[in-house]
Amino acid sequence: MLMSAKPKAKKQFQVKVPEPYSVVRKLGQGRFGSVYEVSKMGSDEHFAMKVLPFTSEEDYNKNEHEIRKLQNYQHNNVVGFVEVIVEGTAHFVVLELCSCSLADRMSEAEKLRTTMNRVTVFRILQDVLAGLGFLHSRNEVYGDLKPSNILIGRDGTAKLGDFGGVTGVGTQKTSNSAECGTMQFWAPEMFISEKKAVGGSQAGDMWAFGLIVLHLLTGQEWISGTNAVEIAERVKRFDVQAVCQKAKIPKSVEPLLCFLLSKNPLERLSSAELIRSGRLRSILGGETPLSQFIREELYTTKQTVGQLQAQLSESERRNKEKDAAIDALTKKLEESVEMENGLTQEEIRQILERNERIQQTENQLSEMMNQVVKEQMRIIEDKEQINKEKEKMKQGEDLLQIMMDQVQRREEAVARREAAVAGRG
Repeated sequence: MLMSAKPKAKKQFQVKVPEPYSVVRKLGQGRFGSVYEVSKMGSDEHFAMKVLPFTSEEDYNKNEHEIRKLQNYQHNNVVGFVEVIVEGTAHFVVLELCSCSLADRMSEAEKLRTTMNRVTVFRILQDVLAGLGFLHSRNEVYGDLKPSNILIGRDGTAKLGDFGGVTGVGTQKTSNSAECGTMQFWAPEMFISEKKAVGGSQAGDMWAFGLIVLHLLTGQEWISGTNAVEIAERVKRFDVQAVCQKAKIPKSVEPLLCFLLSKNPLERLSSAELIRSGRLRSILGGETPLSQFIREELYTTKQTVGQLQAQLSESERRNKEKDAAIDALTKKLEESVEMENGLTQEEIRQILERNERIQQTENQLSEMMNQVVKEQMRIIEDKEQINKEKEKMKQGEDLLQIMMDQVQRREEAVARREAAVAGRG
């Protein structure tokens, strides 16, 4: 469901909303209600208004559940709540108005037969991950992560919207398929039958996040279908490594996708692990805080070398000026030999030899300066190599930590099962 301000053809809508708001246009239609852009009377402010009708006590309670969630969320990557008005048989929820949804951005890129800029993709995914991390830290499951539920604020910040599918961790149960989010983004463990599904989990949120990462990097939707059977079969056959090879995903990004799109939910990275490891930066082509530091240090070193070369050039220029002055002095001495009876031919010879020694010394100094510059360049190359090795070690340590965390979770799961078996015995 959209809560964005994407321009559409002008059309008059007769829906009545509570004062002091008036409808500007319709933005979207979801499973449980419609969304409109509204203006506030007496001001230039515009908002998104989500209209949630209710025809029973059960509907009313569902609406209240979503609204309470929104009221309690105060996070930069969650759409902002303004107020709620209950009038007649509907809740009118007033929210922050965003410029568009991620689905809109992806659709525009597909029309141009291109993919979004990697830096833009990274920033959007980083925002979405922060929003998921916020919900997961509250022991909640988003439950319906998809591009149309990711909204882009007017400042470019990505935000989670539509919280009708949010549940608490551990409250998952078998439900009607229509109540378990969008089927194309279901994790493999959610499928039971065409009409039944197991409610989502935080690991299921990360599966959906992985599909969005894959779609943004390739410009292609990899799991789709016209019915539940077809979609379930595609999820069953989905092989993330084969997809990465087919889509020519960079080797630096492939481990990230493998950890997110593992069919075993225990092997998937959690939002906290992904934020802590910084692996999301791999989509920028391996740029990490360490590599960024190395790049900046290399730039500074190159500037220093450039300054040294400039100084060397200036020294060479001065040496040439000295050579010219010595040549001129020598010529004058030779011309004034007969006039200056106080100078003998031997004294003139000694002066010329001393000047020659001075010239040799200056040449040696110039050669030493060249050697210093070459040695500095070798030191810079050695530092670059050392920093590359350190970066590889850091990536290996991050991977080892993640694997150790996964092993620990498995051991804890086995211990719980053994305890359960012992208790039944």
